[in-house]
Amino acid sequence: MNDILFRNMSDDEYEKYKDWEIKDYADNLFKEGQYDTLEEAMKESIKDFNEGLPAGLETPDHYLLKIQNGENEDIGFLWYETTNKKRAFIEDFIIKANYRHKGYGMKTLRQLEHDLIDKGIYQIVLHVFESNSIARRLYEKAGFAYLDVNEDEPGSLYMLKALTK
Repeated sequence: MNDILFRNMSDDEYEKYKDWEIKDYADNLFKEGQYDTLEEAMKESIKDFNEGLPAGLETPDHYLLKIQNGENEDIGFLWYETTNKKRAFIEDFIIKANYRHKGYGMKTLRQLEHDLIDKGIYQIVLHVFESNSIARRLYEKAGFAYLDVNEDEPGSLYMLKALTK
């Protein structure tokens, strides 16, 4: 398998991603039981997205990246932030369906780890929905450990990985 490359999202890619992400996150909030209606979940998703990226692609310490394989095919996207300079928080990470089960998820996480270590960041934290067993298995295999469960967010799990040189 070839290397993983990251490139910044274009303005057009960001707009498409924003629409997709807001809907996807709302669907998950509703499915996990955090909101009684899809409408409530959608309002929360819009609020969270706008608070998380108040300046869109120009939001400081936020990285919105397209993931490419060695053939320069767009295989997914990654959004992480480093507002806490001691750790990165993965906000969103998706490998497109037709590229899954080919090792790209693990290779993407390894490339991210390498890039973060180069920046002097030695921890990654992420959120994953409890029902997302495929993502949870990937993170477990990659060495992430579960943090304490927040009872205020049913269906939400947080994971942490310490990075070493």
